[in-house]
Amino acid sequence: MFATTQKFLSKASKLNIVHEVTPGNHSYFMFNDGGVEVEVAEFLYAFVHLIKAKTILETGTHQGISASFMGQALLELGEEDKVTTLEIIPEHFRDSNQLFASLGVANNVVSLFEDSRQYLPQVGTSLDILFLDSEPQYRFEEFERFWPYVRENGYIMIHDLGENLGFHDSFYDVSPTEKVYSWPYGDFKVRLGPYIQRHDVQLITFQTPRQMVLFQKTAHASEARKLLVR
Repeated sequence: MFATTQKFLSKASKLNIVHEVTPGNHSYFMFNDGGVEVEVAEFLYAFVHLIKAKTILETGTHQGISASFMGQALLELGEEDKVTTLEIIPEHFRDSNQLFASLGVANNVVSLFEDSRQYLPQVGTSLDILFLDSEPQYRFEEFERFWPYVRENGYIMIHDLGENLGFHDSFYDVSPTEKVYSWPYGDFKVRLGPYIQRHDVQLITFQTPRQMVLFQKTAHASEARKLLVR
């Protein structure tokens, strides 16, 4: 068992892990069926340590798992920096704040009851990590909305994004009379394709049960980008 997960389980009596319910032959675990997998939570914790992140924005707090793991990493780094996390469902907002308090990470998490489609960071904000895990149909819009605030060489992660959800070319029958292309996210190629075509980002897809895509914002002055863009 992972060390941070064990620490959190010992602090929060309501926190528990079970086998991941996503179909497939895998050995992943989850805290609940709406947040990140345990392994992804541990990855976020390690990733904050790896890049020494200071400024993090998350959309979709849910029960507070991912924000807690990133907040714990900031706490251990000895920084006064915080994860800003946005939630629009009152029950999730209440429960996640209770979790932050019980885990001792509340001082490193700014929890806002606010819609990501209205929220804007302060002028001059430079995000090290943008973690998108809100309602699926908002995620590409959030990518575009917060793109200017992500620093060069910074990272954007979209949880749940994979070929089985929004990384495909197919229609979903929402009703007998309505079909949605690339449900539930929308057209990946139209919304995010230009960033890839311009080499503004490079991406990696993690084949976890719910899948996650990691984008790195390319530094325009980098030698690697100069080789790709004429």
